[in-house]
Amino acid sequence: MESITSILEKEKPPESALEHDLFAEYCRVAKSVDFAPPVVLTQLFLKFCGENGVDFFPYAKVHGYLDQVFGEEIVVFPCGHLTTYRPTWGWRPLRKVDTIFPVGNRYGNFSGCKGDNDGTKNGLVLTGHYQKPVPFPVLLRAEEICSAFPRGVTFFVSDALNEEEVAIRDPFLAVSLDGQTFYVIERWDEPAFRS
Repeated sequence: MESITSILEKEKPPESALEHDLFAEYCRVAKSVDFAPPVVLTQLFLKFCGENGVDFFPYAKVHGYLDQVFGEEIVVFPCGHLTTYRPTWGWRPLRKVDTIFPVGNRYGNFSGCKGDNDGTKNGLVLTGHYQKPVPFPVLLRAEEICSAFPRGVTFFVSDALNEEEVAIRDPFLAVSLDGQTFYVIERWDEPAFRS
């Protein structure tokens, strides 16, 4: 199993396009008329993260680690190209308001995540919001982001699909502003709650 320390190395956010004058002016005008398409929100978020020291965990490493902790998706009904899988973990909305995010019937998929497009089912959005305690520093980070982005931000926590099957949790907090890309920004140990 890949150690948690190997994925704890966060990466700096990519440079925001807001550094380029024309796009920065576009975002300024869009914000002044309360127009916030996902591309603008994403660029504003990247700039916010760069200015506030919010680094990201590489999504592929987080996904791989969580597959090791929770287990690979389980083959339920093998039948050639119609094989059915049962995921072992996914992203659960943090708040009730995040559950209204369009996730389809039971699971959703985001282009920044592994999912239906590559044949895996782990890492999809789960139904119901997260109900376990979250450490205070993680909530403070979420509050900071909500203050900067009062609309359009959704939070998700990695979680087991079936609680009885997993003893280790070590959740991660992810943010999405465009409904397609997850930025994994926090993690904590359970049950000690040290982030």
